Amino acid sequence: MFKILASTALVALALGVAPHAKAAPVSLGDAYVGGNDHGYGDVIGTSVFDTTGATVTRSGTHLIVTIATNFAGAPGSAAAEGTTYGDLLLSANWSPTGAAPYTSDVYAAGDWTYAVKATGPNAGDIYRTDTGSVVMSTAPAGYIWRDGQATGWTGGTKVGDGSFTVGAGTLTFDFDASATGFLFGGTGFDFALSWAMSCANDAFQGQVGTGGGPNVPEPASVGLLLAALGGLAFARKRS
Repeated sequence: MFKILASTALVALALGVAPHAKAAPVSLGDAYVGGNDHGYGDVIGTSVFDTTGATVTRSGTHLIVTIATNFAGAPGSAAAEGTTYGDLLLSANWSPTGAAPYTSDVYAAGDWTYAVKATGPNAGDIYRTDTGSVVMSTAPAGYIWRDGQATGWTGGTKVGDGSFTVGAGTLTFDFDASATGFLFGGTGFDFALSWAMSCANDAFQGQVGTGGGPNVPEPASVGLLLAALGGLAFARKRS
């Protein structure tokens, strides 16, 4: 038994993967305004809609995305003006229209390939946007909102479990990203994200990652891997 465990550990070392390794948090600032701001700029309405950034951490196959926003806890209150949380939308790459702060950028079909639910019984679970339809920004009659922005997805194919929690000034999506192709190595990740409340009075988007690209073992690592696999087979024969 000890030999099998030791060989398994050697395989992990050869691949440069530490079991349950956790990446250092990566921060993303708010450099996105988006189209149709109706002259208000980054935030339409009061400061309750202000979103200032996001922090992303990887733990095993899970990505933990924490959105910093004054809107946390606001739905249901008079300040939210009848609006609610939007889903976290994801894709491999981000290609907004124009240059920062992207004041002419609006949603186009195919922009987002995954959605992490923020409401309902499946809040926190991640879905592929291969079926269903996009949810566009809206607000109750009589209010101005940032129209033309995607704020959620209905339907889709579930590809992972997760959770959604509301903290003091934060919204946290913690979900299994193993089916997305956003992960590499033991702690690496790279993907684009979009989040906004249902009216998109402050839309937040950007690309975030650890750098380094997909993990490809070096020749020496490949040799270690082959040796480890050989040791594992030998240990099984002896057990």
